[in-house]
Amino acid sequence: VKAFPDYPFLKYKIIPAMLTNQSNYFLKARQMLMSWLCAALATWDTNCFLGRVDGFISRGETESQLLKYKAQFIYDHLPDWMRASLAYANKSEMFFEKNNSRIISQPASQDAGSSFTFYRLFLDEFAKMEYAEDIYSAGAAALGNAGFLNIVTSCKHKYTTGRTAYRLWKEPNQLNKVELLWSEHPHRDEEWKKTFIEKRGWSQKQWQEEFELCWETEEGDSVYPNFNRKVSVKEI
Repeated sequence: VKAFPDYPFLKYKIIPAMLTNQSNYFLKARQMLMSWLCAALATWDTNCFLGRVDGFISRGETESQLLKYKAQFIYDHLPDWMRASLAYANKSEMFFEKNNSRIISQPASQDAGSSFTFYRLFLDEFAKMEYAEDIYSAGAAALGNAGFLNIVTSCKHKYTTGRTAYRLWKEPNQLNKVELLWSEHPHRDEEWKKTFIEKRGWSQKQWQEEFELCWETEEGDSVYPNFNRKVSVKEI
């Protein structure tokens, strides 16, 4: 087990925003450790404080359960003296008995987040949620006056499922908006980018959406939107 990375973009940019602003919108490149950071913060809230309910909502059941798994992994690897008593845990929930705190993980259904009052709520991959508008409204209402909202997402085309995420990013509102570029990661450069694209056989459109924070990768829709020359064309 490795120690949590002490990267400057996390230490000086993301963590202060999460701890000091009630409503954050993190528009991020993929694979920037944001899901692990959210899991760590939820574990800290519920393991160390009384009466806190932290929630994860992600685009599908598998994705939401993975966030809970990461919180469970962090809790399981804390020193014995640091771990609060865990009454029970399943694929989507952790309940701390003595401090009456819990982590709840839900898929992005139309009524997700509407049945709880959260201390801290994470909306993971928000731009890829079919019911993003309903979930945002329900989540904001479920936080009350003292709760913390964190939208964490990469881009999706602004005319598809990304339309609500795009609107909230562009319009004036109470959200503290933070961009997190792939180049801010200390171990990534142009050579890493080239290797990543070649290894996965990604198209430029895929790279732009997932790593360049691009809401509109090209004019109109492709005739074959999943076409990628490296994986679709074979020399004969």
